[in-house]
Amino acid sequence: MNTDKGILGTLFDFSFSEFITIKVVKILFIIGLVTSGWWTVKVIQGVWWDSTFWGVITVLISPIIFAMFVLLVRVALELVLVLFRIAEGVKELNAKKAATDAPSSPIQAEELEVEVVDPPEAL
Repeated sequence: MNTDKGILGTLFDFSFSEFITIKVVKILFIIGLVTSGWWTVKVIQGVWWDSTFWGVITVLISPIIFAMFVLLVRVALELVLVLFRIAEGVKELNAKKAATDAPSSPIQAEELEVEVVDPPEAL
């Protein structure tokens, strides 16, 4: 039952049965790249206004500044994707568990062998 609704179909899915973030992550990364370039230009511009010497130095190291911004965007998006993929994996595991004939009742407290220990006395 893998019905792909597309981005618009998922966007207006009021049951929230599918994640849209996974589908739009490429667009978000492109937006992040453009924003990183814009911020790099703004950093160069701000430093250039203060001092021409430091402006030239900033222009020379601007590829490093851009790479740092892109790295931050990439890591943030990958962390979000990891969380959503974990959620999908848990959803699949729950579906597999429900499909099996294993009993679905929770374990009763009497079935557990738990030893109750008193907390240590305060010194």
